[in-house]
Amino acid sequence: MFGTFFAIFVARKNIKYSKEIMKVKLVCVAIMWLTVVVGCGGLNKQNTDANSETAEGNIYSDATLQKIYDLRCRRNTAELVRFLSNNYPEYRKAAAMAVGSLRDSMATLSVATLLSDDFEDVRKTAAFALGEIGHQSAEYNLLEIYNKEQSDDVKATMLEALGKCASPKSLDFVCNINIEKENVTLLAGQIRSICRFAQRSITSAAAVDKAMELLLNSDVNEKVRATAAEYFAQYNGNLSRFSTGLIDAFAAAKLVSTKTNIITAMGKTGTTECLGFIHGVLGSGYDYRICISAINACANYEYFKNREIMLNLLNNNDVRISQTAAEYIFDNGSVADTTVYLDLSRQNQFWQTRIKLLAATLKYSKDKKAIATSIKSGFEVSNNIYEKVALLHALAGDLGSVGFLTEQTFNADNQMLRTEGLKTLIDMTKQKDFKKNAEKQRKHGGENLIEEFSMIFKRAVQNGNPAMVALAANAIAEDLGYTDYYVNTFFLTQALHNCEIPRDEDTYRILAQAVLKINGQIAPEPPVVTDFYPDWKTICSISPNTKVKLHTDKGDITILLDINHAPLAVANFLKLVESGYYDQSVFNDTMGITIENHGNVNGYEDNRQFLLPLELSQDNFSEGSVAMASSTMGYASSVEWFVTRMPSISLDGNNTLIASIIDGLDIVHKLQTGDKIIKAEII
Repeated sequence: MFGTFFAIFVARKNIKYSKEIMKVKLVCVAIMWLTVVVGCGGLNKQNTDANSETAEGNIYSDATLQKIYDLRCRRNTAELVRFLSNNYPEYRKAAAMAVGSLRDSMATLSVATLLSDDFEDVRKTAAFALGEIGHQSAEYNLLEIYNKEQSDDVKATMLEALGKCASPKSLDFVCNINIEKENVTLLAGQIRSICRFAQRSITSAAAVDKAMELLLNSDVNEKVRATAAEYFAQYNGNLSRFSTGLIDAFAAAKLVSTKTNIITAMGKTGTTECLGFIHGVLGSGYDYRICISAINACANYEYFKNREIMLNLLNNNDVRISQTAAEYIFDNGSVADTTVYLDLSRQNQFWQTRIKLLAATLKYSKDKKAIATSIKSGFEVSNNIYEKVALLHALAGDLGSVGFLTEQTFNADNQMLRTEGLKTLIDMTKQKDFKKNAEKQRKHGGENLIEEFSMIFKRAVQNGNPAMVALAANAIAEDLGYTDYYVNTFFLTQALHNCEIPRDEDTYRILAQAVLKINGQIAPEPPVVTDFYPDWKTICSISPNTKVKLHTDKGDITILLDINHAPLAVANFLKLVESGYYDQSVFNDTMGITIENHGNVNGYEDNRQFLLPLELSQDNFSEGSVAMASSTMGYASSVEWFVTRMPSISLDGNNTLIASIIDGLDIVHKLQTGDKIIKAEII
């Protein structure tokens, strides 16, 4: 879902925020007094008269909370730090959250002082903020305060914060804490801390043992075990010694997410015992999410051991299971089965599966020309944009299709086809024998493919589309052999200067890395954008109970928006809904734990014109959470959002969470790539 966000963060419309001007009649002495008090962090709690129509329950009628948020939008950490010592706990809490969202390490010690605050909510928010800042200087403060803290909720947040910022030494501390199984809050903090360390590639034998201890203990709360299962789903080591325990844990698990991650972990055991169990799951009608993980787990075993069950799964009535089985065959298939794949591609009911089988046929076949011709013919007659994209990707296994793909990359009418055409060309260069075959072709008097691809990538950088620029620059930087065919690489530097910040910040940074790797030149940091002006009059008029109904072609979905946690994103989202922006928009990328919506019919066509500041909250993602997609550099998309089909700790604290689904979650699980939002309306 998040690997190529720079390609889909493109907005279609630019919605400008207007700054509400506050007119307050004060005598000169009062103005001077107020200025001094604000500077000292002692501003009294107050409401604004300008927002007289504030919705009930909306916290932003408070002028000071508005000021803190304004400073947050302008990335003014120096002024925000002053509010950390304000007399009112809600302002200290808001300031800590603001600094955490900005992730400014200069504020680490200032936020750490709040770990000793008199109010529990402030201490918890401070711990969360220190984790988001992620600077190791917070480690000492978190460890020092931990044993003095009385609240398990705060201690759990401290443990997770250690996982985000501390050294390996603190992982030993976390693993050695003895916590009673009844203390769900603290156990959750412990396993989440272990997961956070692992996300930073910090692990240990003690961490593995503690996570497995929690997972295998059926007396431990299910949500704690679900997080432990997620740890092992991401674990890169061998788990063979836990085969029997994982099978028992699967049987005892109640949540789909727990079972899904346990099945993924089973694939890492490499044992016959676990493989047999995985095959049993695939034949027992489990939830599609569990089955998808089971198919992917089979990739750790030899193809011939899974061949029969995968061929049978191609006929599954759930397109996601059928498609995943086809993807397994594409990744792990055999030359001997080429004819089988071709025959099955003609019989399958789902275009997704048919095309992936064609791709597998092309990949493993020695005679590629006829298959490639068939794929191109299908591309020409198809009216389904997603089917055409899949057909483009299928051609990655045929070097003879470079000309066709280049034509689509630079001349297709749809930006999605252009971007995906370039992705396919890049995938072609990553094929196992690409350079060997390219050299063979050159020696036999054919085109010099390395030179041809170098010119394709240069042209893509020069065309100006942010997604294509980033893709091509990254391809050049990954294989410096392409630079041998450039007189100079000024075109990369020129593309760097042409980036619009913050819209193209991800692209800028990829280009900067390419320039550094190729020329040894360090590009300047992109300018920090500080001109976000919240429309407080509009924000204050939005009720925390505001709902939006999405009428999709699979059924209705109702989401409950959270204005108090993400005022900018929620206000912008509602404005887009009201304008009809999402009507007839298309869902995309529905295979994983999320469903994305690009905000328009064409997918990549003008899908981003501006970004919003990241608005973090301490709430964790659950099944049916709705969030704005994030860039890698701390901004959120103004138009693209996604829905989670399963909880995932990797999403927590990294995205602007705007809503949750309160009705129609079953519809979410039915959505497929290409399904439409017929109409979105505020209710």
